[in-house]
Amino acid sequence: MSASKIQSPIKTMSESPIPMKESPLADFLADRTNSPYEEKEMTLGYIWGMVLKQAAAGKPIASPNKRRHIKKRHSSRPRDVLLRWAIEKTKNYDGVKNFKPPELAFLALIDVFCPDMVNFHKLDHKTRYDNAKKLVSILNELGISVFSFNELVEKATGDDDYHGDDIDEKSLLAQIAAIKVILDNPNDLANSAIKPRAINFQDENHPEEEEEDQNHQNEQEEEQQIEQEEEQQIEEEQQIEQEQQIEQEEEQQVEQEEEEQVERDVDDDFFAKQDQLDQMFAVSKAIEGDNSEYAGHKFALIMDIVSDDGQTTKFALAMDHEQKPYLNPAGIKLVLVEPEIDTNPNTHFIFGQGCWNTVIDPCERRGMVWDVADEFSLDPPAGTQFYLFPFHGRHNQHFVYRDNHIYAQQNGHVVTFVGGEQPLVMMPLGSAPEDRQTFRITLLD
Repeated sequence: MSASKIQSPIKTMSESPIPMKESPLADFLADRTNSPYEEKEMTLGYIWGMVLKQAAAGKPIASPNKRRHIKKRHSSRPRDVLLRWAIEKTKNYDGVKNFKPPELAFLALIDVFCPDMVNFHKLDHKTRYDNAKKLVSILNELGISVFSFNELVEKATGDDDYHGDDIDEKSLLAQIAAIKVILDNPNDLANSAIKPRAINFQDENHPEEEEEDQNHQNEQEEEQQIEQEEEQQIEEEQQIEQEQQIEQEEEQQVEQEEEEQVERDVDDDFFAKQDQLDQMFAVSKAIEGDNSEYAGHKFALIMDIVSDDGQTTKFALAMDHEQKPYLNPAGIKLVLVEPEIDTNPNTHFIFGQGCWNTVIDPCERRGMVWDVADEFSLDPPAGTQFYLFPFHGRHNQHFVYRDNHIYAQQNGHVVTFVGGEQPLVMMPLGSAPEDRQTFRITLLD
């Protein structure tokens, strides 16, 4: 489209009865007190006013294209459609992105319709001030009203003091509208007289754009799906970590309890053995007292032995009926027999009289007395045999019956049944099961 073809029709703008510099539009563009909402609404109002003013001057205005498809994703407001139209027209121009910088963007927009006037490929994108001057010159040559750029160019002397980014939105939209009204008319290429058409603020069908938008939407959906899967995976990993942590804590708790139980068992075993050793090797103490309450009485002693299966069997202490030598030629064994104390005289014993009440004889063999088989020690070791030996009256032949136990008066050890070839020995009290150290007395007279 050449300048000669569009000079006459374009004069409709400049030949308006109201001079541009004195019109309400000029005052509006110079006003900086309106709110953003008021500016947008007023801008659109003035843009439409420009179109209607041409209609009043007798210039035909084409009807808007019929709306065929409006995608919900895009805004259908006139200002958005107008700006998107300009961005779409200039998107393939180097140095222009989203219709910025404005002076280069407007040159690109004009180049779409009048490439021979702009020669865009020869422009230096970095010289913004020179590009702005060129823009003002071309707009004036085309007879298109100039908004804001005149003032910016007049105030500047070069790129250093040129402020092209200060153009406000209403001036930008007004300038786009002015260019669209005049240049966006395909009939200009065939007719020598240009018939400006009205601005089409309806969304145009762009299959490529729709496909691009659909692809973008698909990408967004895929990204959202990936994000959801990643979040789900993170939640699952966190759940697994929590379960592993709980399991680890439980294992540590079990290990700690087992260690504590082992320590308790060791301690219990140690103290039990220590008590046993203390009882076995502790310094023995002589037993005070005697058997004066039983002096001269015949008696029998009964034991209740509890077996491993919990059964209790009664036995009676007795002199071995064979009376064979035991431990030495003069000794006789003491054994446990059936508790037939009424018929078995070997189960009968008698306490001595007076100061000798601590000496006990079997009724069937007087002169043989209870004896600890170690006449040389006042404190014989645990396990020393208990048997019958001829009376000599020394320390190892004196016994006290107290609390169902037979105590050796010399060191406090008690008669204990251990079974085997040497069934009865002297042990500290408590060093063997209680039933093996307990004798119940039955008086026979």
